[in-house]
Amino acid sequence: MTEISRLEKVLASYVGKKYAAAFSSGAAALHLAVKLASERAYGKAEAEKYSLIGKKVFVPNFADRAVADAVIYEGGEPVFIDASPDNWGIDPEVLEIAFESYPDVKIVLASHIYGFPCRIDEIKAICASKGALLIEDARESLGSKLAGKMAGCFGDYGILGFDKDCIVDASMGGALLTDEQEEAEKAKAVAIGTHLMGFNEKTEGAYNYVLSPTISRTILEQMENLDEEIGKRRETYELYAEKFPEYMAELNPIEYDAEPSYAHIAMTIESDICFEEERFDDGYSYTSVHGTAAPMQIIEVLQSKGLKAKLVYRPLSSLPEYASCEDITLDGKRSEYEFADNADFIVRADEADRIWKNGVCLPMEIGKINEAVDAVLECFDLDAVSF
Repeated sequence: MTEISRLEKVLASYVGKKYAAAFSSGAAALHLAVKLASERAYGKAEAEKYSLIGKKVFVPNFADRAVADAVIYEGGEPVFIDASPDNWGIDPEVLEIAFESYPDVKIVLASHIYGFPCRIDEIKAICASKGALLIEDARESLGSKLAGKMAGCFGDYGILGFDKDCIVDASMGGALLTDEQEEAEKAKAVAIGTHLMGFNEKTEGAYNYVLSPTISRTILEQMENLDEEIGKRRETYELYAEKFPEYMAELNPIEYDAEPSYAHIAMTIESDICFEEERFDDGYSYTSVHGTAAPMQIIEVLQSKGLKAKLVYRPLSSLPEYASCEDITLDGKRSEYEFADNADFIVRADEADRIWKNGVCLPMEIGKINEAVDAVLECFDLDAVSF
């Protein structure tokens, strides 16, 4: 058995799927899942270079751009679904609203954000009721569970990642999970031939999705210590939660029946004294406000002490390249109310935007957490923050 075959067997068994196909990255696995799902949902387009021409796919608005790019690569159009305040993944209620507007959509892509499971069971049920296929993006969430079941096992296709910043970090690597042997074999056959295929005008012929045996060994070695690594990250989360007052900051929310892998720990500023901050394409500005701090201010302080910190995901719908794509919240389609003339119109929710404007990914370096806590607390005058 080759190293890659052994890795595929281990991954399928660990997550609870029958088959796994390993590739060069999580983004590659995601793209191949979209390709397989489109052929399964709409049939193979023999005369078309892309499989999703004229088709829409529901994707999370609060996620990394690979989820939208995978749809774009196949000629499809992403429709962005707002995040849930309970887990930062797709909000099932918003997904229901999206299906009311676009009942013909046949593919839903849902991500577990930063290793914290979304309500993938509810999303799966909605997809089943609408006759849609579910691609479960668990690239950041290897080892996390919802209701005792591993992330990656709920969808028609599950996606794992081993790229930089994943909990198993081999610098590259990903896998597609499925219960259909034919699907796994088809994905691997397509991956081998990707150098013959064009995915878009700018990068035509630039992809090769084959995983190396060396990276396979690295992933297998790290998986042996996965439970221990998750345990360390859980302790880090608990320490942050203990040190940060709830009226000042809240950490990634956890569903009542979820067991996260804590791939990234983030906070949102919850002080009722509004910070002042503006972000531009080429920079940012902020003003110190008595009692609270702006996200970029916190990041500057952490980085000045040699600690790694960054902003959380920017809503995909706010990126210029996706400006023409629809964005759906609890208020429905953004295109129907963003420029409404009614001055009294109130947006009930734009959770992805709220998290982005208030969020910071915190340092994860073991041994430096107390230093990171102190650095964040330095930014706040807690006596001035009212309850």
